[in-house]
Amino acid sequence: MSGKRHNIRGDLILPAAAEILKMVLHQPACTVVSKIPLSGRTAEKSIDALARDSEDTLCGILNSAEFSLQLDELTLPENEAVLMAYPCFINPLFGAIIIVCERTRG
Repeated sequence: MSGKRHNIRGDLILPAAAEILKMVLHQPACTVVSKIPLSGRTAEKSIDALARDSEDTLCGILNSAEFSLQLDELTLPENEAVLMAYPCFINPLFGAIIIVCERTRG
């Protein structure tokens, strides 16, 4: 990324949308295009909402489904341990295995 996080929308997408609206509506599309939000906060809110929805869905599935839990631990150099947790459950939406990894110092 070159420091232009959300500028592609303003430089590429909005002009293309304006051209399409002009062709379809046969009039300038300035009023419609100017109402499209483009701030970085808009994208951030969408990403946060998607993350919350995914977390809520996953928590709901884990709270209502039976699953097994396998724990594995391995030791790395410098007395560092890695604890791997493998919660396994069957759900067509997420598949069969979710892997969680947490590093600890022992």
